[in-house]
Amino acid sequence: MYTCLAIALDGSPQAEKALPVGIRLAKALPARLLLLHLCMEPKESGDTWLRDAEVEEALKPEKYLEHIKHTLTNPSKSWSLPPDQVQTKVQYNKFAYELGDVATTEGADLLLMTTHGRSGLSLLMLGSIATGVLKHSRQPVLLMQPAETAASLEEVLETVTQSQPQILVTLDASPKAEAALEPAMALAEQLKGTLHLVEVVTPTPPVIMAEPGIDFQFLVEMAREQEEEQNQDAFKYLEKVKEWVKGKAPQVEVEITVLDGFPAPQLEAYIRETKPFLLVMATHARNEFGQILLGSVAEEILRQGHLPVLMVPIPRNFKGYGLIQPAKDKDKTEKKPVATAKK
Repeated sequence: MYTCLAIALDGSPQAEKALPVGIRLAKALPARLLLLHLCMEPKESGDTWLRDAEVEEALKPEKYLEHIKHTLTNPSKSWSLPPDQVQTKVQYNKFAYELGDVATTEGADLLLMTTHGRSGLSLLMLGSIATGVLKHSRQPVLLMQPAETAASLEEVLETVTQSQPQILVTLDASPKAEAALEPAMALAEQLKGTLHLVEVVTPTPPVIMAEPGIDFQFLVEMAREQEEEQNQDAFKYLEKVKEWVKGKAPQVEVEITVLDGFPAPQLEAYIRETKPFLLVMATHARNEFGQILLGSVAEEILRQGHLPVLMVPIPRNFKGYGLIQPAKDKDKTEKKPVATAKK
């Protein structure tokens, strides 16, 4: 269950683009909203040479966060939250990659942040702030790309909607990818939304022996059979996952879909068609040198569709929920021989 949402703010309009998603979640869950600002400047700075208005305002983070809170709790606005539902926290002498740890210490169970902040650089690049946050965070991190068009804070908040959300979860029939299931299921349950389980099957072409007289029609038929078999396996796996979810959260509506092709373009097309609220994926970032599971897919989705992506850290020694049939238990007759030429 999600009870406290932390939104990372750095004083930039780009970071503020996470606020509509945060408000929508805070209203629907319901949950407390924690406006979080980390900086290295001491609370009492004697520096007098800083005169730039933006820099000076950045040195007053408490005032900035109070201004944001006042805007979010304005009773005359449709997005208004009760004042006691919004809290602010400024943490000094902390690096940006420590956002996850600070949010956890403050009682937050979900951290929201945009992929662009004051630096203007993509935060999904290896060694960047977002990867550092994912590596050090113990809770899921919801990443989103801000719209490129300039807009005031109030214009951004006008995008808040109350429609029933759809939660999209990508799986790849690996145990570690199942780490995304429980956080996604918790959101779907609290938001009374629909959980979409999707697996993208990339067909494996048969090995072609370059021999004279090879029967290409035979190879085409073999490839088609392999593709059908992969799709059937994927559908059976998603059916097992659906049964597992319904056993834990009977009230959650679950839909399953198997797509064919390369993950990124297939997911982009599916997202354009179904218009989900967010995408949930598992990440190896905490344990394996900052690499993101299907990271290129997550980055492509963020860059092309502006869809929020919930990255769920895979717990150490996590081995899934026993939903994947071990290879040794599969029917050995299903194994296809290597394609060879017909004489």
